Amino acid sequence: MYNAKLGVDCLGVKLEELMKLPSLQGATVVAGKRALEREVMSLSFLEACDMSQVRRNILNPDEYFLGELDITSLYTIKDDPEKQCELIKGMHDLGAVGIIVYYVGVFVPRLDDSFLQTANEINFAIIQMPVNNTNIRFNEAVTEISQMLFEYRNSEFEPLIMRKLSEVPKWSQTIETALKMLADALNSNVVITNGRNEIEYSARWPRNSELNLAESINGTEKICGGSIFSVELGEKNNNEWAEDRYDLWLVKERGQLTDNQLQQAKDVVENVLDIWGTSSLNVTYYSLIWGILNNESDRSQRVASRFGIDIKKINVMWIVSINSIGVFKEVIDNLDEYLKECYEEVVIDHIDDHIVVMCGGYKRDKAENNVFNEWLDGDFVKKQIETVVYCPNMNELADFGRSYRLVIMHRLALRKVFPNLRFFSLIKCEYVVKIARGLEDNSDTYSDLLGFLKPVKENESQVLICV
Repeated sequence: MYNAKLGVDCLGVKLEELMKLPSLQGATVVAGKRALEREVMSLSFLEACDMSQVRRNILNPDEYFLGELDITSLYTIKDDPEKQCELIKGMHDLGAVGIIVYYVGVFVPRLDDSFLQTANEINFAIIQMPVNNTNIRFNEAVTEISQMLFEYRNSEFEPLIMRKLSEVPKWSQTIETALKMLADALNSNVVITNGRNEIEYSARWPRNSELNLAESINGTEKICGGSIFSVELGEKNNNEWAEDRYDLWLVKERGQLTDNQLQQAKDVVENVLDIWGTSSLNVTYYSLIWGILNNESDRSQRVASRFGIDIKKINVMWIVSINSIGVFKEVIDNLDEYLKECYEEVVIDHIDDHIVVMCGGYKRDKAENNVFNEWLDGDFVKKQIETVVYCPNMNELADFGRSYRLVIMHRLALRKVFPNLRFFSLIKCEYVVKIARGLEDNSDTYSDLLGFLKPVKENESQVLICV
């Protein structure tokens, strides 16, 4: 549907347009006003507001909520401005546009200055509903906002999804993110199968759908009131990824899809595969590494079995940045030859501008950390390697994804804090994050910050003094 105010190039509705709704009369944008120009693509509730608990108990490692607007009363953290700041930082990092805060003066006494300042710094909208008002209801805004998002959803979604994909962080520019956007645009489950009719990727809509997708696409489970569509991918193209057959399935639990929607869905997936397909669909170490980083246990097990790898043994990760992309293969070959003498299982591939190593089943008599140190002492490493982050004790599958994102998000800060170092353990990165958060919170006690650095101080006092 075309709308002169919203324009035809919106996948959602600009926040400033939503602010004109009757249910938001009396609401005030008290911080993050620049975010009014951003597009809202979905609406959700924030009942659990402690970000550390949300990350630990709710979020999937690869989750990204592009364009989400959240409604909350901040009740679970109503007396803790520090946690309120952590919440909006976390939601901002996940792609959210802002939050609508209800019942200020009832539950939350007032919105703290530090909370508003943080929102302004990160351009995150804080919309405050009328203060001390117990007559307002969530459902009024939910109904109107949801209706507006539905009415102005653009029917030409294919170019918009591709544009939105270019705006998400590098680590979220994956086929999984694309399929989630496509599922949201169509209100449909989206599945990609290989030539053996095995599910390679899927995105559910709604997210909590319990539909057995494998049985649905094989015709053994019927969908009452729904529909199933199948499209062969790449049959008319000479794509490298299309050497094997891949099919796109759209499993809609209620309603139908138009021919135009089917064609656009096919175009989205083929465009994404043209960008990431060689690495993401072919059975490679890249596929296995991405599966582990995204905490996809079933997929990781399936891919690992094709290589004869015991994934349960893998518990160490290296993240390697090199000086030139022209030496990717040389560095990978060097690592592979060296590490296979030390570990039973070794998986290596490059992702974007760095190399990810996963290994396990240590088989030497020497202490395991000697493996890392010995490799760093080599002349080849000193010449070709920019930085290496060593992540041991990855005991759970989810640990890999959390550690990977922590390193990638803060590697520039890591170099600033330790400008003379090239080789780091994960614990140094964790300390840098804690220091940054402490400084942002304007901590009055320097001893707290130095406490974070105690293990580093004991071993690297000269570097610490320099910092």
